[in-house]
Amino acid sequence: MGQKSCKREIKKAHKIFPLVKAYYESEREKLEILEEVLKDMEQILRMQPQNKKEIAKVTSLLKKCKNPDSHMFLVDRGNEDFWSTLLNLKKIATKLKRMDDRERLFLLSETENLLDMVREILKRPRPDVWAMSVYQTTNGFKGLAELSYEAKLETINRERELLEEGVN
Repeated sequence: MGQKSCKREIKKAHKIFPLVKAYYESEREKLEILEEVLKDMEQILRMQPQNKKEIAKVTSLLKKCKNPDSHMFLVDRGNEDFWSTLLNLKKIATKLKRMDDRERLFLLSETENLLDMVREILKRPRPDVWAMSVYQTTNGFKGLAELSYEAKLETINRERELLEEGVN
């Protein structure tokens, strides 16, 4: 890539940077809220809720929680475990009127599974948002879907470095 085209790509990346950053931060925040909701649910479910008020608290917590969108650097579309567990958990929790021990244990298990997944996602190193912006302008995130998280980070950082070297 020539110096002029590199400068053009950097200009484009600068334009979309605020949007890329805002979207990433917004989706990360949804996951952080989901983590808090799941922790609260886990605590309630461990206490073996018996009455309608306690059960309603579990369902209302989950109803308030917004589903995160799929995001290449948080929860991508290919993470079927995450999406199916989240949907299953919401489906079960919203239909609860009473809770026997079997349902409570199943709901607790699904809550713990999803909580573990969310914690794993939030523990990962944050991507360089500038590198994400650069990669999006040059490649549109093509080729990242099949990569591991570490490989995605490596790929976007390499692209950023190449583009910045092309300007100098």
